[in-house]
Amino acid sequence: AQMSIGEFSDASQSLYKAVKLEPDSILYRASFVEVELKLERYSSALTLTDQLIADFPERALPLALKAAALNGLNRLQESAQQLQLAMKLEPDNRRYMLQLHETLKVAGNAKAAEKVLLAWLARHPEDELVNFAYADLLISAGRWAEAEAVLAQMRGRVPDSPIVLNSLAHVSQQLGRSDALDIARQAQSLAPGIPEINDTLGWILVQQGRAEEGIPYLRQAVARKTDDPVLRYHLAVALNKLGRNEQALLELNRLLSGPGDFAERQQAIALRDALQ
Repeated sequence: AQMSIGEFSDASQSLYKAVKLEPDSILYRASFVEVELKLERYSSALTLTDQLIADFPERALPLALKAAALNGLNRLQESAQQLQLAMKLEPDNRRYMLQLHETLKVAGNAKAAEKVLLAWLARHPEDELVNFAYADLLISAGRWAEAEAVLAQMRGRVPDSPIVLNSLAHVSQQLGRSDALDIARQAQSLAPGIPEINDTLGWILVQQGRAEEGIPYLRQAVARKTDDPVLRYHLAVALNKLGRNEQALLELNRLLSGPGDFAERQQAIALRDALQ
């Protein structure tokens, strides 16, 4: 109950007492490690997971928890090794597989991350969550035709998934497909409240020379997700195309003053400098 409301310090004290009363409970000890991770006490969590691994050598959970602690310490290669050991014990644990995929991706080992997904899909070809993760990896790499093939197969299995349709619309636009706008409209009709879906539809309209029509969708996206710089950049471009330069500059200053990086940062800076 304390964990569910974010009272992690109190949860730590409660679990410490529980472990003292039942030191052989992997549930209590694993929960204690999870709280340490929430509190970002990664070194402490690492020590606790080593003890868990020694006491429960046939269980995958301690290895996965150790991987999370190593991740917190930015020891990504070691984290991946622990997850690989965990998957040897539980080869069909999707959570550990996705954790391994994400760790390898963050570590910059895209090929190994892709192999993890492909190995899983060879055994579970219709796992839509993992198929979508694979499509996302292909999109990130700019492998548009391959992403389109994965998403088209998913669309055949889940034709009314707005998330799948939204990604397919984005990929179709990148490939210059004539049906990109229709797919984006279908996604937006199924989930009109999702910012990313409104952004995709609005941005496709802007790219197709229909900025006036696209702006309401882009404004709705920004209103629902104000801290996303990419959404603001798309709105700024649309405003600029319509000659509303002061409004465009306002959006650009807002997004460039915020923290974090995004793919279009250099384009946003160039546009801001041109408008000043």
